[in-house]
Amino acid sequence: KAQAAAAPLRQAFDEAETLAELDKAFVAHLRTNEPFVNTLKIVRRVFFFLYGTCGSSAMLGAGQKGNHLGWCYLRKSFGGCIHRATGTPITETTVIDALGDVLSFVVSARRWFMQNLGTSREAVDELDASPLMSRRILDALMELIHAPFVNLYKHAYAAEQLVVDAALQRLGAIGMDDIGVSFGRGAARDDMLFEPYATAMNTLQRLGKAHTLSAKLTVLVRWTVDIDDETRMNQIQLQGDEEMARVAAFYERRRQMMRDDPDAVPPAAPDDPDREEQERHGIASAMNIVGGSLDDLFPIHQFVLMRARVPDLAAHARLIGDLADVEWLLDGTSRESFCVTNFK
Repeated sequence: KAQAAAAPLRQAFDEAETLAELDKAFVAHLRTNEPFVNTLKIVRRVFFFLYGTCGSSAMLGAGQKGNHLGWCYLRKSFGGCIHRATGTPITETTVIDALGDVLSFVVSARRWFMQNLGTSREAVDELDASPLMSRRILDALMELIHAPFVNLYKHAYAAEQLVVDAALQRLGAIGMDDIGVSFGRGAARDDMLFEPYATAMNTLQRLGKAHTLSAKLTVLVRWTVDIDDETRMNQIQLQGDEEMARVAAFYERRRQMMRDDPDAVPPAAPDDPDREEQERHGIASAMNIVGGSLDDLFPIHQFVLMRARVPDLAAHARLIGDLADVEWLLDGTSRESFCVTNFK
């Protein structure tokens, strides 16, 4: 049955010529492969049973409060909660165990898919698609267990969150001048009238609503791109030259694209072969419109992070960091990895 279910995937992999085509085929297969979908449902129930809570969110296996993080809520028990009122406190060890179980499932599922591919696995090797396949399997699982998974991190690292909250409260009134933001600054009157880097702040606030690793990484990449765009736009405004209208229009179109398609990762490569891109970069180069270095942009990232006030920031930072450290999930030299390091 598993071999028969994998037949469409084998055909798609044999026909795929690019990593994007292979990725699209694999994502579609994950949604329709009946054995895998049923396995996900079972794993979800097991995860909620082992790491969920029907009572206090700070305790495993607690009950009597109808918490939606619990197994009894998940199975819609009509006989009432089966758990006692008190449970086991969530600790860092709990997180390590849960993370190990999640990664173990991903490895097992990937091995199962590879076995069912037969000779089509050559396409995986040629396109180096194994890490991407692992990521997609993890995404499928995280979509179902995100709430209790993040809850573990939230309570295991509650002390870190208190430190972060205190720091953000203390630094809440600090402006860009106070933290040394000097690159790509707009006019002083603009800082007074408008919230600087509002787009980047709104993007980062979506981190908690991103339920998969890929979605969270997309938020971090877009956050970085938003900041880069804003610094370039500020330079354009300071130049005040009418010839820069085309450059400004490009960045505005890119922001519009990101608003229209929340899952899109906006292009940032200056070597786009498109003629319009070449013209834009030629003008930008002549007018000294440049992207900042890490030293230039780091204070801006700090400023945006302080103003965004992301709920459970420490938990999300830990979760993303733990998953990003797994070599077979994320290339350490990739743009996404850079954004994770910058965020941490």
